Formats: sequence, structure tokens, C-alpha cells
Amino acid sequence: MTDDKIEEILEAVKNNDIYTISKNLRTIFNLIKSPVKEERDTGWKIIESLIENNRIVLTDKDKRFLKSLMWNKLQGIRDDAWSHLYIYKVLGITGFDDLLTAKSDKIKWSVWSHVLDIIQLSLIDVKTVQKYSDSYWRLLKSYYPTIRKKAWRLFPKLVTFGIFNLKENSKQKERYYEFLKHNKYSVRIYAWEASIELLKNSIIIKSEIIPLISYLEELTKVNGQLGKRAKKVLNYIQNLP
Repeated sequence: MTDDKIEEILEAVKNNDIYTISKNLRTIFNLIKSPVKEERDTGWKIIESLIENNRIVLTDKDKRFLKSLMWNKLQGIRDDAWSHLYIYKVLGITGFDDLLTAKSDKIKWSVWSHVLDIIQLSLIDVKTVQKYSDSYWRLLKSYYPTIRKKAWRLFPKLVTFGIFNLKENSKQKERYYEFLKHNKYSVRIYAWEASIELLKNSIIIKSEIIPLISYLEELTKVNGQLGKRAKKVLNYIQNLP
């Protein structure tokens, strides 16, 4: 996209030139879908300015386009869209529940990693998120190591927030305990590491996981970083009253 075109749009925004803005709305959309980070930043700044001045009117097709950025194949485009979530709120863009069960773990993680923000902005309610919680359990054993790691790190926070109810829902508690015995060491260690936060917040209790401690002890015998991580968790649990 030429610098002259971008300058024309910026000048139109500055002068509240609605005709030029409307004529170039598709160009603005192309900016926020650009693979070039600088162009995306410019595009989002323009949209922010239009919203601040109440100068943007979108069709349903426009709203569908903006929502589609959240599952774009380019991570940078997805991340930028999610970082402007409040704009989606202002523009009345809804329907985030269908993203919670996306087929792609990468897309699914994009929405779940922002699920608390979505709830706090009232774009979705807690009960709806709870209804799709099975989708998150699958992320905890994702094929992608980075997603698996991030999903486990967020898990205790989602439990504390009430998305998962390990204290009162015996099925969910047992489902978590199954991860403490998981055949895949790289999954099992994350589950045990999550137990530290869950124990601190009294979500689970020591007496319930002691019968499973042999699965953690097995990990301590693994050479390398994984074994060291397991020893750290074991030491924490053993020193609990």
C-alpha cells in the first residue's frame, strides 16, 4: 500500500472527512490485515480515532470481516485483533462462543488465552464458557508444546476464576487427577506443577494427591530439566503440613 494513500486516509480522519473515510474503509481494513506490522498499527490507530470521534458505521459484512481476523492464519494479525478486543465491544461484535471450540488448537488458544478479558467485557458470560470447557481440557494435551505449556500455566487461574470447579465437581477433579498420571511425561509434569497453585488456593488438598505421588516420583528419576522440575514440585508437596 502506498504512503500517499495512507496519508490521504490519515488526513481525512484528521479533518473528519466522512466521504473520504467511507470511500477508503476497505483500504483501512486492508491495513489491519496486512502482513506488515507497521501497516496494521496504522490501520488500528485509524479505527481507534474513528471510534473516538463516532465516525465509523459498519455493515454486518464489515463486522464479519473484523471478527475473521481473530482466526487469521497469520499469528500477528490474530494477536493484533485480540489486543484490540475493546473495539469489538464498542462496535457490538459478538458470537465469541463459536471460537472456543475451533478445530485448530492455534485458533482455539487465541480465544481461550483471552477468555477472562472477553468475560470482563461482557462479550460472553461465564456459564457459556463453562459449557465449552471440554475444549480447554483438550488444549492441556495439545500436539503443540508451546500451546500445551501456556494452557497449563493459565489453568489454575481459570480454576480460581470459576471456569472449572475442581472443588465441587467430582468429574472435573478426577479429570485433572488423570493428568497427574498421564502417560506423556511432558503433559504430566505440567499437571503436577499446576498442583502447587491449586494447593495454595485450597482448590485441592494434599491428602487427595498423596496416593498419586508415585507418578511424580517417577518423573524425578528422569534426567535433565524435567527431572529437576519434578523434584521441585515433590519438595513443595512433601513440606506441606
